[in-house]
Amino acid sequence: MSWGKLIKSAASVYNAYDSYKSGQRAEDIADQNASLIQQQADEEARRFSRQAEQNMGRLRAGAAASGTKLEGTILDYLSDVEGEQNKQLSWIKSSGASRAKVQRQQGDNYASQGKAGAYGNLFQAANDWMDG
Repeated sequence: MSWGKLIKSAASVYNAYDSYKSGQRAEDIADQNASLIQQQADEEARRFSRQAEQNMGRLRAGAAASGTKLEGTILDYLSDVEGEQNKQLSWIKSSGASRAKVQRQQGDNYASQGKAGAYGNLFQAANDWMDG
């Protein structure tokens, strides 16, 4: 066995390890990013919910101050506003969860690419070892 063949095989093994670790690092970063995305969405939902509660309070107070009873058209309007706010809050939450899921899936893809690269490099090392 020649030194050249040994060095070439060793380089392929090292490249396999490096490919695998790169995929793992990318997956870890993607998982961290997904957590941050989810935290941001949770905070956005919390702020929206608080703002929605304040808006509903102002609407009810305005209706009460005008002497209007909370029935009929006014009650329907308040109910519609509340329903729309609930839909928006639900969308904020589901959108954040979807974005986080996509980020995690990308991380899984990076890890798979790293593994595939590692296998390719290991097969290259075996081929280099046997060639000759």
